[in-house]
Amino acid sequence: MRYFILFLCSIICIISLNFFIDTSEDVERKLIISPYVFEEGVTDPNEWDDNTQFSFEPLELNEARLMAPTSGAGMWNLNILFEYEDGVIEVTSEDVQISVGANARPFYDTEEGHKGRSYGYSKYINDSGYMAFYPTGGCYGYHEIDDIKIPSLSSQEAGYPGKEYDITVKVYKNPGDEWPIVTATLKLVQLEDKKLWGGTSEQSRYYSIELTSYE
Repeated sequence: MRYFILFLCSIICIISLNFFIDTSEDVERKLIISPYVFEEGVTDPNEWDDNTQFSFEPLELNEARLMAPTSGAGMWNLNILFEYEDGVIEVTSEDVQISVGANARPFYDTEEGHKGRSYGYSKYINDSGYMAFYPTGGCYGYHEIDDIKIPSLSSQEAGYPGKEYDITVKVYKNPGDEWPIVTATLKLVQLEDKKLWGGTSEQSRYYSIELTSYE
């Protein structure tokens, strides 16, 4: 009988502890990367029209999606939403120009959408927000000329269908931290644009995007 009472007390203690343990910290926070993409089912971006739907949708690892065109779908360039609660999100690239607008909003194709944007190859936001991306070779869109990566419009002729660009995303707990808590890599691939400027292969409004790594 004594052993039964001890066993019963142990069960009661375990059940009681579950009421006081905060399980919210056991849930791993995740970096969510949601590019502005074509609706599911579209296989050729050249065939889109006014009825085609676009939306911000989370990427899955090793899943390639077709990004909305760099112009003509209500926004300039390749727009991506980044989300991470209570973290600093830093995005860098060697050959993709990044821009961030006021309040980290999407790069809307309006006069208001152009105001207050900053450009560079390394940008950060707190918690969540939108960034726009301009591949420096072959992209059609809006950018800021710089003396190193985009010295003139002629540099855009370096693009071609199949050209790849890498973007690195790191999340830090606090500004100035040395080690990231999340690191992810995105890959952009230039796609053929059959209608832009007579079908030249150097420039394009269309790109695919893939989350190639997440650690």
